[in-house]
Order: sequence, then C-alpha cells, then structure tokens
Amino acid sequence: MISICDFPRNPIRQRASGGAVSAAAAVTLTLLGLGCGGVNGDESAELDVQTVRSALGSTEAVQTITTLAQLRAMTVTGNYRLGNNIDASPTGQSGQQFVPIGSPFNAFRGTFDGNGKTINNLRINTNGSWYTGLFSGANGAIIKNVGLTNVNVSGGGFTGAIAGLIGNSQVTSSYVTGTVSGPASGSVVQSLGMALGSAGPSTEVNRCYATGTVTGLTVSAGGFVGEINGGSDSSNEAKFTEIFTNVNVSPTTQGVTYDVAAGGLVGVVQGAWIEDINSHGNVTGRGRVGGIVGEVFNDSPNYVASVLDDCVSNGVVTDAQTPQRAGTYGYAHGTFAHCTTIWNSTTDTGSPVQPDCQPGMSRDALRAPHPAPNRLVNPFIRGELITQSKIPPYEQWQLGLGSDGEWGFGYMPGAVTVWALNSSTEYITLTRIPNPSVQPR
Repeated sequence: MISICDFPRNPIRQRASGGAVSAAAAVTLTLLGLGCGGVNGDESAELDVQTVRSALGSTEAVQTITTLAQLRAMTVTGNYRLGNNIDASPTGQSGQQFVPIGSPFNAFRGTFDGNGKTINNLRINTNGSWYTGLFSGANGAIIKNVGLTNVNVSGGGFTGAIAGLIGNSQVTSSYVTGTVSGPASGSVVQSLGMALGSAGPSTEVNRCYATGTVTGLTVSAGGFVGEINGGSDSSNEAKFTEIFTNVNVSPTTQGVTYDVAAGGLVGVVQGAWIEDINSHGNVTGRGRVGGIVGEVFNDSPNYVASVLDDCVSNGVVTDAQTPQRAGTYGYAHGTFAHCTTIWNSTTDTGSPVQPDCQPGMSRDALRAPHPAPNRLVNPFIRGELITQSKIPPYEQWQLGLGSDGEWGFGYMPGAVTVWALNSSTEYITLTRIPNPSVQPR
C-alpha cells in the first residue's frame, strides 16, 4: 500500500526567500497530520490511501443546518446538509469572523452536502494563519452541491474558500465566487486558490466552477486550487475534471526575484489528471505562468506524470519576468502522460515557453460554428473527426464520438455531453457544472 510518506516536498517551495514556505512544507508533507511515522509516532496510524478512498464521508446521522450558528458548530466527523440558504454577513463584523472547521491535524472527515443552497457573504480572516477556509483541512471527506457566494477569505499559506488543505476526498458540483487573499507583505506563503489551497493524493474534484480574484504574496496561486500534489501512480493521483474558472489570478510579482507559479486552474502540479477545463480569467505570475497551469513536474520518481487534456484558455497570461508570454501552461518539467490544450491567440498575443501540446487559435476560430457534419469542430482539442446528432427533445446540436474513441460525449448509449458546441457568437462551454450560464459566451 502507498503512504503519504512517499510524497516529497514540491521543489517550488524551496525557491522563495523568507523561510515561511519551507516551514509549511514540513507540515504539508504529513498531509493532515497522518503521515511519516504515523500520529504521535505510531507507525500503525500511518495513512493508507486505498483504505481512505473506500471509506469517504461520515456514517453519523444527517444533521440539517439552517442557521449560521449551526454552521459554526460543525464537528469534524459530522454528516451535514444545508436546509436553506444562509446569510453569513455577520461574519464580516468585528470579532464575528468565521473560524475554519477542524485543522490539518484534526481534519474534517465527514460529509457536507450544500443541497443546492448557498452560503453568502462568508468572511474568514485568520490574520495570516496557515490552512484557512470553510474547512481548515479535509481528509476522507465528501463535499458536494456547495455554493459559496461573495466570499472574502484571507489567510496565510494553504488558503482556499472551501478548504485550505484537502486530501483523499471528493468535491463535486460546487462553486465559489468572491475573493481569496494571502498576505500583502511580510513572509512569502504558499498555495492560494479560489476554492482550495492545496490538494493531495486521491482528491477528486468534478463539475465545479470559481469566479473572482486571488491575490497575495505567494509562490503558487491558482484560479481554483493553489497546488496539486497528487500521487505516485494512477491509483491515487488527484483528478480535476469539468471545471470552469473566470478568476483574476494576480499574486504579487512587483519587486520579487523568485518564481511565482500561477495558473487559471492551478499554480503548481505534481501527479494529477486534469481534463475538461475552461478558463477565462487573466493570470499574472513570474517565470511560471499559464492560462490553465503555472508549472507542472512530470519527471519526479515519486509522482505519476500528469495528464492535461481538453483544456481551453481564453484569458490573458502575463509573465512579469518575460513579457509576451501566453499559453495554457507556463513550464513543464519532463513529459506529460498526455496533453492536448488550446489558448486564445487573439486575446493573448504572446507565445508559450514550450509550444508542445498547446497550440494557439484565434478568437474567430474558437467561436466558429461547425461547418458541416463529419468535419473538424473548432476547437477540436485533439483534432478528432467529430460527428453530430440532433438530440430530441432539446433539438440542439451536440458533440458526437471522436474518431479516436477518446471523447464519446455525444449521442451514444450511455454517453454524456461534456462540452456544448459553440456558435459564431459564443465559445464552447461545459454543460454539467452548476449554473453553466456563468461561462462567457
């Protein structure tokens, strides 16, 4: 079995000055306090990834949350379901800010079902403390159907609106809007993300979106997650699929001399399957910046090479170190397990550092309607021959099966449509995230 002791520090953590980044890395290495040497030195307590993946969520009786007080009172082992929308505006008052649930060493390991309701105006300010979010840490948890709207979350390293640090958990059909920020000055921190600070092995995120702004003095920032430290093989790699982001990722770059990895989805990646990503936000970084991923490590013996497939970036990529950069990823160490992406060359007129698997296409091409049945669709992502079928009762054109058999998103028994076909006035969009109309058209 695989334990988290097999996963070393991310190399990018060693590049920043100030020492705070390195100190946090030692804590992250123990992923929610269940790593090297076990808990309190007990080797038998060491986390077993396969066991955790088969036992997600809580078995406790479901508790319905209808008030802010009940939200504050959640425990790390509870099984919760929102009964109505919650106005969290009081958390913006002096002394009333929300205290994150749990900690990396006593992580949330229950179930939180938003039930399609929203938590609005949530304010969390931990005065620079690490591991900040609705949940400080989540391990073996199920988080689904959650809507956090107009959040304002401020913390130190590993900060995200849903969770500061997450591993061996599932996040599905959830979204975040608002602002996430790290420190404006002082020590450099790590891993700021709109929804998640840092994601570890066996984390699965599917059908989610984020809109807003991520700022702060950090070495890694992402429009959804600050960093992904996945797994050593396909059995425990992190998976991020069907995610839309329209986040202004703007970590501090002025006056700094180290690399700042920034991406529309994620800043730094090791060992992840990333597929079906639609990013429209502008991204600024230094040395390692891309519309989807800032920096990816594919050459570590301790991590599986990452997959980066079916990803489209329409935002402006700005590299404070080297002007005129563009592309879906900023820099890749080693070779992807698979990679097919496209960036908008009209919106962003620069060029990628590494051109492999990230061609640019003009805005007109990305919005071009399908020319005829059995012709290439723009954006064709992998360049398949696409067939279309008019599917009743909706009477709308949808994607069919690619000639290489990889997509299978169209009119076939058991198939699902992930991307909606574009027209001359709109970009293709993801169809299964909450509120799909939030995507630019």
